[in-house]
Amino acid sequence: MEVLIFLAVIIALVWIWNMITGGIASQANKHIFQRGKHKKGQELMNTNIHFSTHHAPPDAVRDAIARSIPLEDHGMMKRTFELHLTHRSDNGWELVYTFGNKVADNFRTIVVITPGNGGTGSSGFIAVMEALRADGVMTHPNELAQWRQTVTNAIGAVDASAQFGEVPA
Repeated sequence: MEVLIFLAVIIALVWIWNMITGGIASQANKHIFQRGKHKKGQELMNTNIHFSTHHAPPDAVRDAIARSIPLEDHGMMKRTFELHLTHRSDNGWELVYTFGNKVADNFRTIVVITPGNGGTGSSGFIAVMEALRADGVMTHPNELAQWRQTVTNAIGAVDASAQFGEVPA
């Protein structure tokens, strides 16, 4: 009986030690070791991009974005993009991109495209739906930033007069 109590105490102490060191490691990664990566990830998560085009209808914007992001099935280790398209009742589109591999999805993003006022052009927003974090720090913020830049470039290429603005999420 005394051996069981002794083992229970040892297990409890190991568990408490792991909780303390894990919390310290997480805070150290956020504020010391990976401060830049953490800050960039927070900025990407906390801002959405709204856009409007004067001449490009939703279908043209959808096609331009879909052509600009190379798609592949997720590999075991290789991280790739997958796209899920949904047609909206207002004749717009939702493009949901998933970046990851077969083990884990690193982030999911969405582009919502709606018809513009007066029947010409389109408008919408670009947002991050969810992102994987390790020790409180977003994984792959550079890939997310590159994806966002590629999407805005595609919209700008289909309508040179497209306007963009960042808003808090």
